[in-house]
Amino acid sequence: RHFVRVLGPSQGDGTVGRACCRSLQQLEALCGAEPVRAELRSRYEAVLGEVEQPGLLRIRRDVWDPSRTGQVLYDAKEGGSTSFKVMKEEGIVEHLLPSGKTQRWKIREWVSDPFTPPPPPRPPAAAAKADGSSESESESSGSADVKEKQKKAAKTAKTKSADAADKSSASARSSSGSEAAGSDAEQEDSAPAKAK
Repeated sequence: RHFVRVLGPSQGDGTVGRACCRSLQQLEALCGAEPVRAELRSRYEAVLGEVEQPGLLRIRRDVWDPSRTGQVLYDAKEGGSTSFKVMKEEGIVEHLLPSGKTQRWKIREWVSDPFTPPPPPRPPAAAAKADGSSESESESSGSADVKEKQKKAAKTAKTKSADAADKSSASARSSSGSEAAGSDAEQEDSAPAKAK
């Protein structure tokens, strides 16, 4: 990811700012090459740079000062006396220089924020909560609870069924048909418990 920064005085300020020419050669022919070049070097900047990572901008080429190649234009970690204030909705970036002066840049194209460094990595425990793994652990422990309840219900149903069968055989041995019918009713009542 690259950035381009072109700075200069307001339109109408200085020899270059007051002129309306088709090319630099035409301006030099009209006003003289030496004064035009001196003003460009002292009052203008044209830099091509690279965003090595958000918050770290490095100069790859400076049109007027080749010695700046490789220098850091901005490092958010160092902070220091230079800072950037991004006003994206207004399309402006304010750059506070070490000298105390403020430059206002007009944003022409904004793909991503090159000034704000990424947040520090989260600790493993916080990362696990954020990705939902602790929830899935509680869900799996919750499903284990459900399975345990199902086992208990099945055990209870078997016990009721066994009790009903014992009563039924005891009733059948004892004598009257009405008692046997009563025990069949108990068995039917216990049948739904098996299904649970």
